[in-house]
Amino acid sequence: MDYETQRRLICELGRRMWERGWVASNDGNLSRRLGEGLFLVTPAGVSKGFLTTDMPVVVDSEGRVVESSGAYLPSSETPLHLECYRRRGDVGGICHAHPPASTAFACAHKALDASILGEALMVLGPVPCAPYA
Repeated sequence: MDYETQRRLICELGRRMWERGWVASNDGNLSRRLGEGLFLVTPAGVSKGFLTTDMPVVVDSEGRVVESSGAYLPSSETPLHLECYRRRGDVGGICHAHPPASTAFACAHKALDASILGEALMVLGPVPCAPYA
């Protein structure tokens, strides 16, 4: 898949997350492994519902900007995404959102381990709740 197609995909996924209310304001982030030690990441300070293809930033495995329109910086969460890619070579993309139901569970200090959606538990397993830090 070429870079332009991947940029359109990131924008489309961001729009879908925003439309479903999974992100508000400028929260949440998306990234995609491009190969050859390069990654496409959403920019800092931009609503995922209003991304355009010139906004995502290409960074290397150390988080250094390799390609940008010049107006955008990579998300502050880029180091976290890059660490996930380092630890899991099989991961091709990361979606970080803030769905209200998940946020409510986290605020209540409850893990998402109830069998509300059996399919989710079968595929993902339980989602633990980390202590606030």
